[in-house]
Amino acid sequence: MNGFKLAINWLADILRSHQVPFQIGMGLAARVYGSKRDLYDIDIFIPNNSFKIIGSDIQRYCIEEPQRGRDEYWDLYLAVLKYGEIIIDLAGGTEFKIFDSNSQSWVDKRINFNNFTIRPLFGIKILIMDKPVLVDLKTTLARPVDIEDLKWIK
Repeated sequence: MNGFKLAINWLADILRSHQVPFQIGMGLAARVYGSKRDLYDIDIFIPNNSFKIIGSDIQRYCIEEPQRGRDEYWDLYLAVLKYGEIIIDLAGGTEFKIFDSNSQSWVDKRINFNNFTIRPLFGIKILIMDKPVLVDLKTTLARPVDIEDLKWIK
């Protein structure tokens, strides 16, 4: 977990220095709320327009440059970073879509950066996605990792 701590501290310092609001989401947020599954990466949401503000600070760590992309579950602005051995998905949270596994349709989503939970994480107080927002995203996506997390955090 030490690599996760270093990666979060590094990126949180950059985001705070530029006054960019952010929230830890998905797997790591689920861990904060009680999930026990292994982590694969760190998911951090920022406003879509903030990528240009922090671009020069994250550029050398980008393994995928910031761009709009779509896979089977997400349609969003995303940069993929690698800090040490840790992968960080830096996602645009002011406008994105996720695939609703139940209705088999795309759903518009948005992170309200004024609503968050502050929790200690790796020795620092960090902004975590509110539990109801996390539960909504994971319930909608309903991937195996989401279902596993929901068993722990509900």
